[in-house]
Amino acid sequence: MGSIYFQDKFSAYAELRIKGIDKSFWIHREYLELQSIFFNQVLEQVGQGDIILISLPSPATFEPILEFLYTGNDDKLYDLLDLDNYYDFWQNIDYLGLGNDVRAIIFSFIQNEVEI
Repeated sequence: MGSIYFQDKFSAYAELRIKGIDKSFWIHREYLELQSIFFNQVLEQVGQGDIILISLPSPATFEPILEFLYTGNDDKLYDLLDLDNYYDFWQNIDYLGLGNDVRAIIFSFIQNEVEI
């Protein structure tokens, strides 16, 4: 069901804006509170319909991470990783306090693609 709600303005709890990105993200409590320590804390402080403005270490990698939180499509997220951006993804995942499922995707990429 997450793919139906991803970026659905009409059912969203709040509007999220990221410094450095010139678009809004329409977010739902039920998809973010349990998956992100950061969003759990932020969403406790805002009401329905509020606008939330945040900064992230890597604004460019936020949208695919958000889509993953809604859809759980690990293959799609993995396919977006490359040697130039995987650390940027990691920084956002860490900053947002995301769980082991999304961290495992990054670890898998590092194990499979990054030469030591």
